[in-house]
Amino acid sequence: MAVLAVYSPFGREGDQLISGAGDQMIRIWRVKDMGKREKIEVVKPGDDEIQEQIDKRGPLVNYSKDHCLNTEIALRNVKGN
Repeated sequence: MAVLAVYSPFGREGDQLISGAGDQMIRIWRVKDMGKREKIEVVKPGDDEIQEQIDKRGPLVNYSKDHCLNTEIALRNVKGN
């Protein structure tokens, strides 16, 4: 299982971490006793649902134009051209 994101809702002084993983689960961890507190399954949206949200929101702003994945070749591969 790959952890994709970790968030501390109460900052550095907090006693909880929230993690999102590749198994489509969000976990809430108690740091004091290192016990898993809750587990919430997150269903991956289908392509139609994603496209609907993109159509509502419009294109994303590119804040990392110099990133290696934003080359012409990489962007063409993503767009399927």
